[in-house]
Amino acid sequence: MMINITITDINAVLGILFGLSGLTLAIINYHRDNPKIVVDLSWDMRMIEVGGGPQNTDKLHGVITVTNIGRRPIYISHVSLKLPSKGYLLLIEGVSGQKLTEGDTPRTFTVSHDQIIQKIGGRLQKQPNMWRLIRAQVSDSAGKVYLSKKIKNCPDWAKIQK
Repeated sequence: MMINITITDINAVLGILFGLSGLTLAIINYHRDNPKIVVDLSWDMRMIEVGGGPQNTDKLHGVITVTNIGRRPIYISHVSLKLPSKGYLLLIEGVSGQKLTEGDTPRTFTVSHDQIIQKIGGRLQKQPNMWRLIRAQVSDSAGKVYLSKKIKNCPDWAKIQK
């Protein structure tokens, strides 16, 4: 039994292979070009002034770091702390909005431990493990919301209230 392979058959197989590889590359490019924001929340940070200015190392702060690891620029509309009971603490310095492009330095926002205790101190006494559910939230101008990972170590401001 003899099989006849024509030039049309070869062209059809090549067309299928090149078409599938083109589709695969298009899907990869689409996902690679989307904006991606990484939000990190760190507690128990001490601020110091470099250069001989006034040193205030007694106060602790939380730091929210926002980094664009995607290829498209993105406009941050606001930064806040998301509380467990659908409440938010909006950071004033994060309301102005900022544009993050690929390769920009990460934006940092600080929140004082004293301010956290003032805002949620009473609720923290009723729910001592509430600190586990507090996350940093960044919203962009398109309405997409990015959250930080849940923190694992108890911050100093939560230990004070116990």
